[in-house]
Amino acid sequence: MMHLLFYGLTLSLHLLPLFLCVKFDNPNQMHIHAITILIGDMTPFSYYAVGPTLDVAFKRLQHDYPTTFANMSRTIIHEPGALSCADGAALVPALSDKIYEAVQRYPNSFTVMFSPGCSLEIVALGDFAREWDIPLFASSSSDGALSDKQRYPTVMSFTSSDEVATFVSFQLFLGRYRWRTITLLCDAPSQFQALSTFYMVACRNIKRFLDGSTTTKFLTNKLEFDSVKTLDYATLLSRVQDQSRVQVICAHPRIVRDIMVTAKRLNMTNGDYIFFTFQTTRVPGMTEILWQFLDDNDEAAFDGFQSLISFQNPNPKWELISDILEEAKNNSLDRYNRSVSRNEQLNDLAISGYESVLAFAQVFLELRADINTLTGTSFARRFYNRSFNPCFRNFFINENGMRMNDAVYQRLNVDSGVLEDTWLYDFASSVLREVSPKLAHTWKSKDGPPPDVPQCGYRNDLCATSNTQTLIISGVLVAVAVIICIGLTTALYWKFSNKMSNKSPWWQLHYTDLQPLSNPGPAWIMVRQRLPEAELSVCTNRRLHHGQSVTIEPFYGKCLSVHQILEQATFRNVLYATRFLQHENVNRFVGIATSSSPAYSYMVFDYGARDTLRLLIQNEPIHMDHTLKSSMIWEIVHVLP
Repeated sequence: MMHLLFYGLTLSLHLLPLFLCVKFDNPNQMHIHAITILIGDMTPFSYYAVGPTLDVAFKRLQHDYPTTFANMSRTIIHEPGALSCADGAALVPALSDKIYEAVQRYPNSFTVMFSPGCSLEIVALGDFAREWDIPLFASSSSDGALSDKQRYPTVMSFTSSDEVATFVSFQLFLGRYRWRTITLLCDAPSQFQALSTFYMVACRNIKRFLDGSTTTKFLTNKLEFDSVKTLDYATLLSRVQDQSRVQVICAHPRIVRDIMVTAKRLNMTNGDYIFFTFQTTRVPGMTEILWQFLDDNDEAAFDGFQSLISFQNPNPKWELISDILEEAKNNSLDRYNRSVSRNEQLNDLAISGYESVLAFAQVFLELRADINTLTGTSFARRFYNRSFNPCFRNFFINENGMRMNDAVYQRLNVDSGVLEDTWLYDFASSVLREVSPKLAHTWKSKDGPPPDVPQCGYRNDLCATSNTQTLIISGVLVAVAVIICIGLTTALYWKFSNKMSNKSPWWQLHYTDLQPLSNPGPAWIMVRQRLPEAELSVCTNRRLHHGQSVTIEPFYGKCLSVHQILEQATFRNVLYATRFLQHENVNRFVGIATSSSPAYSYMVFDYGARDTLRLLIQNEPIHMDHTLKSSMIWEIVHVLP
């Protein structure tokens, strides 16, 4: 197979560009050679699906411009058998001889190639077109690789499923709602044949486009699955629940419905998640996005579709091309011996082929006077950066030869039960605008569109952590506040109590409560002071106060009344300080007692086993040497604060 490819390429180098640079005396009579290449039997790219519509396009071209296109020949190369895009691409090298023979058939003609092949086929055919310098009009391929004009200088993409402008609009849409974290659910639906390539390529290009964004940083996750083998989508959706709130489904409409039914059962359609699906325009084998299948899942599907946004490029205005569709249908029956259903008639890839022929005719008519000076590459460049305006749909070819289209976003109208246009991206102005403000502002959640990242995290674990931390901090603050309040209250109470105690006669004792000991024993000592003899009989040192042994000491020469003590603040403070003085060498102060006859005041202390310091000093048998005095001084100092 490969030796045929190199053989064709080798021969082509000798014929560059003989068939494009020949002088013609009459440009109106120039011979045009249109080669149409149809590979495989894949609906909707097949010979039978697109061929009849291309026939109608060339027939009308010659009818509308009889002078310019009267001398035009067509060569149709059909290679049957391939049922997938990959199989069709594998057949391209084997067709190199046939294609090269067709090119040689009219060496002095202006030769162009048309092909409705899928992306993989056009990528291979584009290399031949470059080597032979022949314009190639691809009506079904939108692969971004074709925008590489170093490798594909003569290739122009006319497919109505434009991924470039559509993905630009998708980025604008995500930016409008500040969505940055995206999960792509990519199906490889082998049961849908040619459509499987569309979804795989679209999913790959969406990720590449978002990852390559220079204006916004997106985090994209990609999960691939095969709907042929996947019977339950719960496992798939359970994985994405912890990844993102925005899910993009690249799958057949039937699979999209199954996924949305499962999402409803997993409670993912309550407004916390938003689902997108990117779809191609209308082609055979592709149904509309429908929730109603008249089965047991209709109710769940209806609820799930309220969280779904479908986006795609606009279909042509079918009502304006009904005559083209009918003529192609009749041509299919007459020439191809094949009847066409209504669903097969609505093939936008066939209409894209029709549009590519119209665009070729428009540019050729503009350049026909100078066509003999143009190469295939320079002719292709005349399509760049210009608009084409058929009555049924406008489109634009950008600076890389890629078709650019508007994009429409649809949502379910719960009243009508159908998906309706809600937002429209206008490529010419690069503006995404609301078509239906009511639907655009209708969200399942009362809080509006879901946030990019949930406030509590995808697993609701961030709020738990935050609440715990908040509770701990709050608890600590409350505890500290309570402790401070208790401390302040205690301090204020203590201060107030002290103040009140200091001013109250807490120290007042009744002299009658001081009972003399019945058997004082050796501790009974008379106070030898200069007191009246009558007083000496009562001024014994030791007493009982409420059953407790106490010691009394007289105020020398004074009998103090309660009023006199309360008026002396300094003395009162000394008494209060003495009240709380606690030490083993200091007898605790109990209070002051006043006798009426004779009138005398006494200070009352707890009785100490070692008696008092004064009595110790006055005890004459004890010798007060230097060591004893020093020890007594240190003990006194130790008591002081």
